[in-house]
Amino acid sequence: MNIRVWGMCAFICLVLIGCRQAPRYEKELERLDEALARNEEWVTRKEHAIAQLREKLARAVQDEERYWINKDLYFAYLEFDADSAGYYVEQNIGLAARMGRPEDVQRWRIERAAVLIQTGQLNEAWAVLDKIKKEVLTGKTWPYYYAQMMRLNHAYSIYIEDVGTVERSRYFNQALLYRDSVLLYVKPDWPEYLNIKAWDSFDAHDYDGIKQQLRERVDHSPLNTPEDAISAYNLAAMCREDGEQEDYIYYLVRSSIAYVQSGSRNYASESIQDLSGVLLWLGDLSRAYTYINYCSSNIYSFKNRAYIVRIARLQEDIRKQYLAREQQHEVLISGSLSAISVLLLGLLGAFFYIYRQVRKLRLRGGQLKEANAALQASLVEKEQLHAGQRRLNEELRQANCEQAALNDKLSRTNALLQQANVVKEEYIGYAFSICADYMSKLDEFRKTVSRKLKTGQLKDLDHFLTSDTMMQGELKGFYRTFDEVFLFLFPTFVADLNALLLPDKQIELKDEAHLNTDLRIVALMSLGFTDANKIAEFLHCSTQSVYNSRRLMYGRLAIPLKEFKERVTKLGRGK
Repeated sequence: MNIRVWGMCAFICLVLIGCRQAPRYEKELERLDEALARNEEWVTRKEHAIAQLREKLARAVQDEERYWINKDLYFAYLEFDADSAGYYVEQNIGLAARMGRPEDVQRWRIERAAVLIQTGQLNEAWAVLDKIKKEVLTGKTWPYYYAQMMRLNHAYSIYIEDVGTVERSRYFNQALLYRDSVLLYVKPDWPEYLNIKAWDSFDAHDYDGIKQQLRERVDHSPLNTPEDAISAYNLAAMCREDGEQEDYIYYLVRSSIAYVQSGSRNYASESIQDLSGVLLWLGDLSRAYTYINYCSSNIYSFKNRAYIVRIARLQEDIRKQYLAREQQHEVLISGSLSAISVLLLGLLGAFFYIYRQVRKLRLRGGQLKEANAALQASLVEKEQLHAGQRRLNEELRQANCEQAALNDKLSRTNALLQQANVVKEEYIGYAFSICADYMSKLDEFRKTVSRKLKTGQLKDLDHFLTSDTMMQGELKGFYRTFDEVFLFLFPTFVADLNALLLPDKQIELKDEAHLNTDLRIVALMSLGFTDANKIAEFLHCSTQSVYNSRRLMYGRLAIPLKEFKERVTKLGRGK
């Protein structure tokens, strides 16, 4: 990475530290973390697609068929396994020569150079492109030739960035010339047209038109191809140049997601490398360390020789800062242990001091005991006189304690009765309201049936009676009413239930005013419904569904099942 990029990253860090609201790229970073965690899935999907093509190739008989299957395998391997991609290039060179297609032979030699560029063998790629027979090339092949010459010169400019500015500029300017040649031949429907135009806009410092096109493409992209990744990377670079720091990181993350989900191993666009550098400046060392190691692993697996050295520098910077943070943690832990040791010594000192004071008190207590014994002898007679009164006072005290306990129990009982009366009144009100509503709907149903009978609309009446649309609508309305009534009477039900579940198994409702089926089953259990058949009838589902839902809910518990069954009837009741 050059100084300009590092400086931009530092500027982004300072700007974002002052922001109070979480930036929108934070969710995209979580999405990238999830994609990296599922890396084996993307690679397996890629390998499965390749395996299908190889099986298809094994069944091919004609050279023409083998030729096109080899082409599909080449593009499947191009960003995944350079050696295998090179193998199918050589196969198609031989097939094109055997079928008498000289232009296709040159086309596949150009692709041979593309593979060499991908793996960083730039001198070998130059030798291959230098031997291309340009006299047999036509308008459909020239853009591929110019595109590889463009990539080769650009790769040289990157590879020798530390050697000399003049030499690097020469290769970079040559790449720009070949880019202009590509634009003379390609059409807007060419796969890489938009990304090449993006590079052209960088040279002209005019992003308005192409930036909007890239934004529409990236925002609506499934992010699962290398082309999606390159488009997002180009858009991120434009946002960086326009000073849109948050959008720069946002599209840089989306570019990284596209590379991971495409199952690619060649990270020539530097998306994850740049993102690791940004996160390094932002202080997110854990992510930076994870991303750069992932990127490094793929580059070594792909054998991209040109980028192995470049990424090693950034990886070393991140590793050093990561180790420095770990050392800081160790120092902090050591300091904490020292402080704890000092406190422990202080506690031991206090313990011995208290022990000595207790011993002194015991000695003084013995002396007082002797004095009290003498005094007690003189008060024996008086004590006998008051013994009867003390017994009466003790009996009165016990009676008062029992009366206080009875009063407390009575107060709690009255509170429970009052709460039960409130619940009962609410239930009665809702029950009468539901009954009145259903009586009105029944009367409307009767009127509709009568009207259709009178008018002879028997087919409509038959459809009306046999369709379950009304029933489904009523069920939804009934469930909605049940949810509203239940949550009104027991507003803390969901919070109380989450308190009994594991931290990573918490239940979050999309609509806080309505329950899902699993919560309705637990709600019915809290109301005293223990029979699965009764619950199934209430919810109009199968008994097996009730058993399955309860078994899944039991698996999320943070407490023993027996304790849950005891506490389920208290959910939402403030006890």
